[in-house]
Amino acid sequence: MMECRIMLKTVEKTLDRTSGNNPLAGKETWWWNEEVQGAFKTKLKIKTRWDASRTEDDKCRFKAANKQAQKATTRAYDKPGVHCMTNLKHQV
Repeated sequence: MMECRIMLKTVEKTLDRTSGNNPLAGKETWWWNEEVQGAFKTKLKIKTRWDASRTEDDKCRFKAANKQAQKATTRAYDKPGVHCMTNLKHQV
């Protein structure tokens, strides 16, 4: 158990981590890479445009951006080490 805490603290110092208080995310996103961040920024811009216009075209664009963001998140989460650190966090 002590080894887990030491490893977790070392990784947190190296990788940094968000507070988890972002109301848009709802979860801690310390493992997000640039691809995921970019996909979510794009999705948010398109969502804002769709909220203002309420057109079918913007709705379709939002749905496509949402799928892209989900795929980017899955690719980033499937990288080695992310599962390990997520599991370690819940054990400590």
